[in-house]
Amino acid sequence: MTAAKSKLTLSEKLAVRVLSRADTGVLTVTFSNGAEHRFKGTKPGPDAKLTLYSAATMRQLLTNGANGFAEAYLDGGWD
Repeated sequence: MTAAKSKLTLSEKLAVRVLSRADTGVLTVTFSNGAEHRFKGTKPGPDAKLTLYSAATMRQLLTNGANGFAEAYLDGGWD
């Protein structure tokens, strides 16, 4: 986790809280402000990276679920 946590939007902070509960694999998320967070489960699993280009992307995921996340991808909001 980087020191930029305090500069995350409310939806990004909520995502950090939710993703911190992951129990399998590793997910490294780079937020739109450059803050990078690594979430590691206690069980082995895939190692993935997610780069968000817009703070609105996380809001779309949290409010619209998988469809919102897919739409954000089509809009270039994340890789």
